[in-house]
Amino acid sequence: MQLFERVGRFIGGLQRTGVLENYAWISLVNFISPLIGIVLYPFVIRRIGADSYGYFVFAQAIACYAVQIISFGLDIPPAKRIVECQGDRTRQSRVLMEVLTIKVCVFLLVSIPFIVTIYVSPLLSQHKKLFFFSFGMLFAELFNVQWFYQAIKKLRITSVTTIIFRLLMIPAVFLFIKGPDDNVTYMCITSISLMSTSLWSLFWLFVGEGLRPVRVTVEGLKEEVRECLPFFGAYFFGQLKTSTLSVLVGVFIGMTEVSIFDLGNKLVTIVKNFTQSINTVLFPEIMENTNSSRIYRVLRYERYVSFAVICGILFLGYPVVWILGGHEMLLAYPVAVVLSFTVYASLLSAAFQQFIFVPENHYSYVTMTQIVSLITCLFGYLILASVFDRILPNYEVLAVAFAMTFAGICEMSYCRYACRKIRKQTAKNV
Repeated sequence: MQLFERVGRFIGGLQRTGVLENYAWISLVNFISPLIGIVLYPFVIRRIGADSYGYFVFAQAIACYAVQIISFGLDIPPAKRIVECQGDRTRQSRVLMEVLTIKVCVFLLVSIPFIVTIYVSPLLSQHKKLFFFSFGMLFAELFNVQWFYQAIKKLRITSVTTIIFRLLMIPAVFLFIKGPDDNVTYMCITSISLMSTSLWSLFWLFVGEGLRPVRVTVEGLKEEVRECLPFFGAYFFGQLKTSTLSVLVGVFIGMTEVSIFDLGNKLVTIVKNFTQSINTVLFPEIMENTNSSRIYRVLRYERYVSFAVICGILFLGYPVVWILGGHEMLLAYPVAVVLSFTVYASLLSAAFQQFIFVPENHYSYVTMTQIVSLITCLFGYLILASVFDRILPNYEVLAVAFAMTFAGICEMSYCRYACRKIRKQTAKNV
């Protein structure tokens, strides 16, 4: 009974600060966006085939390398600065323009080698159009300003925009996807949806929120880059882990296995995005009022949520995979079950990073967390792939899922180690 009372008081506090409204909106987006992908999946996989769909996922994985470089970690540090200057439209405009300026510069630097790679690589050059249209993902990241709406607690605007453009994908897919060669069309539709969302959200900041273009200084850009570099390293290494595994599956196992892994990962991603939005909406609130007991209370509740997610995938995953992919995709179920344990690891690791490392300005720990995750993931995959190749060669894709879970456990363990280290340093300084 006492537990329910504490939960009630906690929820009441969130409701008064507007956190629950923002959580509802971002949760809706994180549920509907992948749900649309899941709804379209049976139609797309049967029209273009598992192998052709594997190339689509493979192209997205390659594009994600460039997307992560363009993002440059420009979300949490700028969001922190926006929270600190609430109501000051001039300072907020300057932060926005600094972020956009840095992204444009990085975009120009990344675009040339990305295009050259498409034409030089034998594997990529066979599917030039597919990889060329994946370039739209880079444009979408260039104008992505969700971090701003997160900071001003107005996620309703960007959430509605995202949902509208994602829903418009449905009739487009049913109209234009006809056969195996239409994986290019599917990539085009996906890229247009992402770009439209980013451009409208940016446009509304100037029209609806009263921001305006302002001149930026070299010193301001240098300071922004300095603060964001640790997060760039963290996000890049994190994406390097995820995309590299998809690429390794495609190159060494097969494109059908890429589709199987993608389906299992999709099921987990739906609930993972839904749970991780807890940290996203709580971040501005924690920044305004950092309290250790409050943080550890959030961590405790997130453990309960993670356990519920794992049980849900364990009991409901099989029929969902059967409905979506049919008999040939059933291997996606054990993949999803193994990957479900990463929900617990990623949720708690993100909470440690956003609620402890960032407020205490220990940005280097954010980067080290993902370096540890990347190294342990690749190391685990190399060992497990050789074991599965000898013992269970038809289930080699499971090695990827186990490697990601092992990396998640190591990532979470490092976060705990870093927290203990911060606590000792603080006690010593006092």
